[in-house]
Amino acid sequence: MTDSEKPPIRLERDGDVAVIVLDDPPLNLFTEETFKAIDKEIRRIVDESYERATTCLNENRAELETLAQALLEYETLTGEEIKTLMDGGTIDRGSVSGTPLPAAGSSVPKAGRKSRPLGGPAAAGA
Repeated sequence: MTDSEKPPIRLERDGDVAVIVLDDPPLNLFTEETFKAIDKEIRRIVDESYERATTCLNENRAELETLAQALLEYETLTGEEIKTLMDGGTIDRGSVSGTPLPAAGSSVPKAGRKSRPLGGPAAAGA
């Protein structure tokens, strides 16, 4: 089948599931074996992608934890701060009390934020 003979396809969302849709496919477009081969190939791609993502996250767990803790601490990070953390350094903005965040590979750092009551200033006046 040439590219011009192939039916147009699109990806649609059905709740939490992505669905590949053939626009107006003729009923005899594919045989049952072809549908099974397509399903098998899609499953292979999804499984391999999941495995690659899991491996990447596991191999970089220390960096992921460091970035997560820094984001919890500061809410935003500059590109330079991210580079500093990934290079094993610490960031210290000076205006935030507490210990600077340790670099990747160290134990989980403690947040230097001061606790405040839930609800913020509006809750105090209520």
